[in-house]
Amino acid sequence: MTDSSYSPSTEELVRRAQEGDREASEELISRYQPRLEFFINSRINSKLKPKVEPEDANQEAWLQAFKSLHNFTYQGKNSFFNWLCGISENVIRNKIRGLKPTVSIDPGSADGMKLGEILEYKALSPHRIFRRKERVLRFKDALSKLPEDYREIIILKLIQQLSSKEIAERLDRSVDAVYMLSFRAIKQFKTIFGSTESFGLASWPQDSYEPKSENSTGGSV
Repeated sequence: MTDSSYSPSTEELVRRAQEGDREASEELISRYQPRLEFFINSRINSKLKPKVEPEDANQEAWLQAFKSLHNFTYQGKNSFFNWLCGISENVIRNKIRGLKPTVSIDPGSADGMKLGEILEYKALSPHRIFRRKERVLRFKDALSKLPEDYREIIILKLIQQLSSKEIAERLDRSVDAVYMLSFRAIKQFKTIFGSTESFGLASWPQDSYEPKSENSTGGSV
């Protein structure tokens, strides 16, 4: 008897999708679409909007991902999403340069309609679809009000959900510096935006690393 509560891991879904399992591919989209939508919108500011439509970049990123999925190697819980983010950034750069998509799909075909259906949350009511898109725009607006280093931390910490150690390596900073910058950035962002837990973004991703307190003088804090 199958356990109805069973939820396959991303590693399993990727393996099955690489073998041609359509349901696994659909589950990957459903699982990662909300975070990818936030990521893409966070990378497209008002100056880029005339050249890059977030919805187009989102769909093209998924198309490219599934075209090249056979080349992907699972390397941990965030590896698939960060691979998607890399593809998305390339899509955005190419659109800014005016380059044509490297892959395309007929929106009127069965595959095109199915992908569009999943990305547009057809399982949700029209009201919930509107509410989700409204919050994405509000998220983007809140992000634009932060200093540049805070914005980058929010993207790396809340959306990509990297650890402080991973962020430190990317930004060439100490882990202590990144942890405290993360704390300040997320605190300011939550003051503007509120909780992010209700739509797939962690409120405060936990690290195994425990930082030193800013006010620590060697005793208890």
